[in-house]
Amino acid sequence: MQTQESGTLYPTDTSRMRPITVAKPEVLNAMPLEIEFQIRKRFGGWQDAHHAIGVTIETNQLSILTSIKVKTGQQLLLRIGHNGLALLAVPATINAVEQRGADFVYHIQFDMSKTEKDSLTTANRILRILRSELKPVRS
Repeated sequence: MQTQESGTLYPTDTSRMRPITVAKPEVLNAMPLEIEFQIRKRFGGWQDAHHAIGVTIETNQLSILTSIKVKTGQQLLLRIGHNGLALLAVPATINAVEQRGADFVYHIQFDMSKTEKDSLTTANRILRILRSELKPVRS
């Protein structure tokens, strides 16, 4: 293996190279979170907020439990809070649905693609704070 610096190739000593370990994203228990969601209506606006129970939260994903039936691909606005700190109007999309008895578990992907850079930085900081107060899911 060789490296290139300013146009010249230099041999690399591979005996000193260590394998890179990539950490798995930590899955946290989202039960303590206060979660509300609004479903996008057919012609634009948003429905009234519904409460949900948090199941798990990852870096850009959230799983919730609710009795409200929603389709896969449906757009949502989320409110995620805990101990007086909250993220308001987080755009998200439902990726998958599992039925558990009379309730549904929704796997939701946050959609921050249209969010401005400053707002995205703040949202990520608040998410990091919220995640720091949660415990990992037991295997």
